Amino acid sequence: MTHIVQLGAAVLGGAAYKTSWELEGGATLSEQLVAYRLFGHESTPDRGWDAYDSGQAWYSEWVTGMARFFGWDPGYSWGRGRRVAGAPEECSWVGRPSQGNDGPCRNRRAAYDVPSMFLRYMMDRYGGDYTGGEEALLSRLTQSPHWGYASMEEVAERRVEHLLADFYMSLWMDLHGVNWFWSWDLADIWRRFSEETWLRPYASTASAHEHDWSLRAGSGALLRWSPEGVLAPTSLKVASPGGGRTPRHVSVWALRIR
Repeated sequence: MTHIVQLGAAVLGGAAYKTSWELEGGATLSEQLVAYRLFGHESTPDRGWDAYDSGQAWYSEWVTGMARFFGWDPGYSWGRGRRVAGAPEECSWVGRPSQGNDGPCRNRRAAYDVPSMFLRYMMDRYGGDYTGGEEALLSRLTQSPHWGYASMEEVAERRVEHLLADFYMSLWMDLHGVNWFWSWDLADIWRRFSEETWLRPYASTASAHEHDWSLRAGSGALLRWSPEGVLAPTSLKVASPGGGRTPRHVSVWALRIR
């Protein structure tokens, strides 16, 4: 039924035909929204394990999909766990495997689960200030004459590089107990699962750190840098291969914790 609404907006309402991740992410998000009504979760902020557990049949797909994006190997149980290398920076969600998305987290639901939470983040972050609220914002994303990142930029009035940086920052903070997602308490849910399902940044305590990353579309590489001693001033340089400037569609963000 979600796809009927989406395609109806394109055929009858002048909306753009959407990308696969918008269509499937929106459909997966609709499962969440239906479950909110079924279980009385719709007006509850910071839903944690109890809410997830009560509606697990409706919520489990996005949780499992996020864990796979973080690097969990689905060939192992939640309790045993194993990770794949290169997650999440080489695990894109902006297309299906048949569309060239063949990274280390390759799976048929790549365009479903993480996009649903990116859309949920958009509702959390911008729905309160949007005319008509979350419902109007989601309707606009469905009915927009734009497609892909452009429709997100229209409702937020920000470049998508900033939106994605905020999304990953929010994931990291919420998984560590700081509520940056309004709707879900990710830390309360994930601490019930194996550590292999968690989002893990690269870590370094060296005063001078160098690292090479390969990035796929929509993804991000995370480094937790905790240099020993007092370093002032500190400089960071991010460059493309060969030392040149990074392309415009790559953004760099820093979250300083003291």
